[in-house]
Amino acid sequence: MRTRQTVQMLALCATLSLTACVELHAQPKFNVIFFLVDDLGQRDVGCYGSQFYETPAIDQLANEGMLFDNAYSTCHVCSPSRASILTGKYPARTNLTEWLGGRPERDYEKLHHGEKLTALPDEEQTLAETLHKHGYATANYGKAHLSKDPKTYGFDEAITGWVRSYYHPFSPTIRKRCRQKRAITTRIN
Repeated sequence: MRTRQTVQMLALCATLSLTACVELHAQPKFNVIFFLVDDLGQRDVGCYGSQFYETPAIDQLANEGMLFDNAYSTCHVCSPSRASILTGKYPARTNLTEWLGGRPERDYEKLHHGEKLTALPDEEQTLAETLHKHGYATANYGKAHLSKDPKTYGFDEAITGWVRSYYHPFSPTIRKRCRQKRAITTRIN
């Protein structure tokens, strides 16, 4: 009799464990939107206390999502920071410590840079690739500043544009690409 109860209890535990696992995998995935904006201070948006700038769309996203209030910038310039976010490594670990196309060396300077990379190494595992493996669709809109098309780093979609090293959303090239994407989306829907 005792053996029978033990078997029944084990069967019940196994069933509950299996049910919990199925429900855990059935939960919907969270959407992730990561904004990286050059020269934007935390207090420059309404959801973090700005009373000067009006940012209703960002404030709505913040009200419906999650806010972070503690962060660390791995570098004071863009390329190493972006590489660090994509790889999860400090700039020295990727050997990308200066903005790409950065300041030239001068003969009179006592200290010079070590080897300078011209792009994020292809063998680096990126956040976009990791998210893609877990079923997420990824996109990079705006300034990439890693010398290659963001699709080479695992992004499914990328709309980037440059005018003297900053993103220029109103360029004819960008408008044309956006119109093409809208036409494709309209046909799919």
